[in-house]
Amino acid sequence: MKRLHPLLYFLCLLTTSLLQGQSLQEEYIHFAQKQQQEYADFRRKENEAFSKFLQKDWTGYHQENPVERPAKPSPKEPLLTQKHPGYKPVDIPKVVDRPVNNPSSAQEKDEWLKEPFILSGISEKEIAYAWESLSQTSYEPFIRHSLQMKKENHWCDWAYVLFIRQLADKLCRESDNNSKIIIQMFLLCQSEYKVRCGRSGDQLVLLIPTDCMLYNKMYLNIDNEKYFIFGYETYNRQPVYTFQKDFDLSSRKVSMYILPGQTMSAETLYSRVYSNRQITINANTNKSLIDLYKEYPQCDFSVYLKAPASQEVSLSVLPSLKKAIHGKTTKEAAGILLHFVQTAFKYQTDQQQFGFEKPFFIDECFYYPACDCEDRAVLYAFLIRTLLNLNVVLLDYLQHIATAVCFDENIPGDHLDIDGKRYMICDPSYINAGIGMAMPALKNTEAKIIR
Repeated sequence: MKRLHPLLYFLCLLTTSLLQGQSLQEEYIHFAQKQQQEYADFRRKENEAFSKFLQKDWTGYHQENPVERPAKPSPKEPLLTQKHPGYKPVDIPKVVDRPVNNPSSAQEKDEWLKEPFILSGISEKEIAYAWESLSQTSYEPFIRHSLQMKKENHWCDWAYVLFIRQLADKLCRESDNNSKIIIQMFLLCQSEYKVRCGRSGDQLVLLIPTDCMLYNKMYLNIDNEKYFIFGYETYNRQPVYTFQKDFDLSSRKVSMYILPGQTMSAETLYSRVYSNRQITINANTNKSLIDLYKEYPQCDFSVYLKAPASQEVSLSVLPSLKKAIHGKTTKEAAGILLHFVQTAFKYQTDQQQFGFEKPFFIDECFYYPACDCEDRAVLYAFLIRTLLNLNVVLLDYLQHIATAVCFDENIPGDHLDIDGKRYMICDPSYINAGIGMAMPALKNTEAKIIR
């Protein structure tokens, strides 16, 4: 028997390997397709089951009164002794817009629903039929693209909710608010968010449970869980009827916390100059982000405390402040930052400025003409954490909010012990007060600690 030539033998091995590799690739593709089909079948069955469930009689729930956040009055202590420097809008250089990975919503809409979505009515059977009809469309690519956009741009959940609401506005006729509610519920549920719709009189509303308290917002108490009511109109106080369980594939509550690196279009920047006798900064704010915060419900203060500043604010504000505290001791640096927040901003309560309570995220302090004690506390806490890397908490005295900072050195003054560590009172609204100086009226007042 003749031996194969070495080259021929190598070619045979190569061919066999290629065929085996091709076979493995085909097997993997077949496996992936099978998995996708099985998952699609699973979702189809879940949607069919939920459509049937929606046909059952809905249960009426009493609308619970909103939980009101205590208003923060003007400080009773003496405020600014020197004339306020004011705010001077300045021209800023053209800013290169950061790209937002945002596929055309109009194109996405055209690829999903060819015609405006019209809800035939708001009875149980009509809403069940609407769910069944929507679930039979090619909505999956639409959802995948939307969630991918959320992931790439680091959007918080509430930004995604608003994005879906804008899409619903485009997918329905302008005055057809009930159809918009159904579209939002369907898309958010398919995005795995735990939401429902409710019927009150002739209106539909969206019912959203969140991971924190929302203030000044009506809600339903369903199985000891708050479902906050969102609608297009001023809804009445009639009972709200809704179904008895959530869509099985939607298990996530909407989180109100802001993610680091959240990207918004920066087509419009707004600039203000803030200064006291020691420091002058030119702060840029992203108008798109400010618009998002305008649509934000009032949340627990921890949401504002933990929220990061935008890239625009960080790049325009922090370098000047970092330069101002360079070479200083930690105590001196904290004092400089405290004095800056106390004196560089005009003080007004939310009622004076807006006519309602509106806690600020960090960026909003540099956009609106004035801020109050809670806003200054959030801003000072951010500066202490970012520039000095110290632990800081908010102190909620019910009608006033200050901060407390944990220093590495023993500093005399007003303080409290938290987890065995000494935290010094630092009040950004008690003008010209130094570290360890609490307002006299609050020295013996118990405060809630917000981390």
